[in-house]
Amino acid sequence: MNEPQVRVPALCAGALAFALLACGRGRGEAPRREVASASPGADETRALTWGGRARHFRVHRPPARSPSPARRPLVLSLHGGGGRAEGVSAQTGFSALADREGFVVAYPDGVDRGWNDGRAGVPSTAAKENVDDVGFLDAVLDALGRDPDVDLRRVYVTGISNGAFMASRYACERSARVAGIGLVAGSLGPELAATCRLARPVAVIAFLGTADPLVPYEGGVVHLGPFERGLTASARDAMHVFYTQSRCGEPRALPAVPDVDPGDGSTARVEAAACAEDTSVQLYTLEGGGHTWPGGKQYLPARVVGRVNRDVDATATMWAFFQEHGRRGP
Repeated sequence: MNEPQVRVPALCAGALAFALLACGRGRGEAPRREVASASPGADETRALTWGGRARHFRVHRPPARSPSPARRPLVLSLHGGGGRAEGVSAQTGFSALADREGFVVAYPDGVDRGWNDGRAGVPSTAAKENVDDVGFLDAVLDALGRDPDVDLRRVYVTGISNGAFMASRYACERSARVAGIGLVAGSLGPELAATCRLARPVAVIAFLGTADPLVPYEGGVVHLGPFERGLTASARDAMHVFYTQSRCGEPRALPAVPDVDPGDGSTARVEAAACAEDTSVQLYTLEGGGHTWPGGKQYLPARVVGRVNRDVDATATMWAFFQEHGRRGP
């Protein structure tokens, strides 16, 4: 970037990492509800014990309608490194969309605000202690699957940055449970790119910025200022994994995305492939886009995280994609 360098005191580096994306007991023990609210359209926070740790996730249900569907789709929205459930809820707008579209959305919390996404060299508690976050997300789905209104055939996992890498890991290891994933500012580490094997095709939609100052579009070292936080595959290599594993045809360019906000310094182009079991893999390349949620807030200055593309609403686009391509058979 040509912007003036931002100096980050070492003592605050971890806190800034969090801000960037805030953007024992039996494993699988039944969850308890710490703050329960049965009222429609409200949030509740649930807790369960997994791997000897107390873990939490927030759940948002849409307002009751008459008649209400017997079963609703479920979106898991994963925060980035340093984020929290409430932060990614505000960042993405998934709860507001759930109210309009009638799906359930859950926001799990990582250990010490991070996910063990399978990449080496990430200095987070979750990675250093090899936290079983795949198992934790299993437990979240098991808990929500006991609710009478959740359709486990329509489970979609989304995330930004560390949360996007985690969504990819979950799809690679639990493709039978996931109908689709949505990735923003993160895709696959090289370790997972080499080992990912889908038991079933998974619908994938990704939004990756060419000017992301943290997670490079062309692959390589993930940086937070002078600090390294593991590696990422290039956008092209990550999508090739999903094209191959979901048995896709040749990807092709879709019609140009209108540059509805010329002032955002970013444009978008899309390529897509039709894949087995009526799935699809789509890549939105955000030319000039940064480490941000398309259509979302500029949560830190552009000189730190890059620009927000405003030609695309990632939340609404993901949901439309999932509706079209992301339903499991019986």
